[in-house]
Amino acid sequence: MRILALGGPGAMGAVAVRLAAQLPGVDEIVIADRDGAAAGRLCGQLADATVRISAAQVDVTDDAALRDALEPADLVVNTVGPYYRFGVPVLRAAIATGTHYVDICD
Repeated sequence: MRILALGGPGAMGAVAVRLAAQLPGVDEIVIADRDGAAAGRLCGQLADATVRISAAQVDVTDDAALRDALEPADLVVNTVGPYYRFGVPVLRAAIATGTHYVDICD
């Protein structure tokens, strides 16, 4: 399974990424954030993970770029906040691309 972790280098996202890297059936995790350098730093910290880890710069306000990032993913883990602003647009993009969706919205 290929996971796209939106907001992956953030406080909650980094925890989700570290946990997902230990799950059976996960082959690859793409850590995505509007701050590509932050995504790259977390990717470097997980260099010894047993799954492939890569970084991507993705701005969730750019619908075309978001859909391009979602297209190859099996699952998107959305930890981008604030959820009242970004939850629904990311969910709509996931529906449009047929990507399974989970978030940590409280």
